[in-house]
Amino acid sequence: MTDNIFLMRILHYLNYHSGGITRYAAEVLRAMPADMENHVLCPPGTELTVPVCSIYPTLVDQRRGGGFNGRLKFLWSQIENPFKMLQLLKHVRPDIVHFGNINHLSYQYWGPRLKALNIPFVVSVHDVRREKPIINGRWENKQLVSIYRAAAALLVHSNAQRDELAKFAGISRDKIVIVPHGPYEYPIMKEPCDIRKELGIPREAKVGLLFGGIRDDKGVDLLISAVVELPESHLIVAGRSASKLHKPVSFYRELAFRLGIESRIHFVDSYIPDETVADYFRAADWCGLVYHDSFSSQSGVLCSSVKYRTPLLVAGAPTLVETVQRFQIGVTAENRSAEALSAAITRLCELSKQENAFQFERFEEECSWTRNAETTCETYRRITLCIIPKY
Repeated sequence: MTDNIFLMRILHYLNYHSGGITRYAAEVLRAMPADMENHVLCPPGTELTVPVCSIYPTLVDQRRGGGFNGRLKFLWSQIENPFKMLQLLKHVRPDIVHFGNINHLSYQYWGPRLKALNIPFVVSVHDVRREKPIINGRWENKQLVSIYRAAAALLVHSNAQRDELAKFAGISRDKIVIVPHGPYEYPIMKEPCDIRKELGIPREAKVGLLFGGIRDDKGVDLLISAVVELPESHLIVAGRSASKLHKPVSFYRELAFRLGIESRIHFVDSYIPDETVADYFRAADWCGLVYHDSFSSQSGVLCSSVKYRTPLLVAGAPTLVETVQRFQIGVTAENRSAEALSAAITRLCELSKQENAFQFERFEEECSWTRNAETTCETYRRITLCIIPKY
């Protein structure tokens, strides 16, 4: 006699075919238990190498392209994608919709229709609000608040993010659930690249790494300036400009030249293939995450640093500061000034000489994808039992 297993049916909504949000969702799906029936609505070609019940690759990829046509496609996706979801809901009839990201610009149109179907939804809130508005910041924040208030639960990655979200949306902290952001696995080439040799960096140099898309709030200019007074230090800036809304890599090249340290700042202005990600972290003595104070999300780069045992230099961003201090996986600068960052780099390099100075293993144990999936599924179950309050 076989035990009957109650399958909870979840529809996962993803607007991007690749990138950090999609990678995050894939890792959570991979760790889901057997009593979850997972359906995924996403754009064609979405990178989901995980077993799910059904994939519906019908959404328009929300990633913004260049020119008028790119902007038009992005704005159209804000309308078309939610309505494709509404059509699919009538067919799939899930117990819960889980948004990996949300189309806030068109919420006043699709929100009431979703409510009419009486299907609760949860949101993975990677960023409480947008760094740069698309149309009008005040109006967009109003739409986000409406979404957060209507959600059955909101998933975040830190106490700092939970506090910010509760204050921003005027909601109870009880409906905001903290889930860990686990480390990413990357394939390793049979013959690893010698990044230091490729970039002409001396073996004895102390090397920092700034990894990922180049954005204004990442403090690239501050890290470059921090290296000026550290003659043995080099910095690798690996990644392309995030979009035309942010300063180009050429801006930072010119800064390094003006400061007279262009030979110690190494730009890799290109997409970094997954196969070489590990090589960059292994080539570095530390990794810098000095986002602006307004950045409240967790960071995939932080998790990769833990995976490859590269200690972190953090400043500003409250979630990153909270994580580094809680798990002792790096050093926090007093502030984001070049002087404070320079002092923190020196302190970090000295600390690295000590045995067991950082608790990477503890982070991996407490911030696993399995624990994320367990907490997420427990949230689903609580919603179906009407335990989570609406406000």
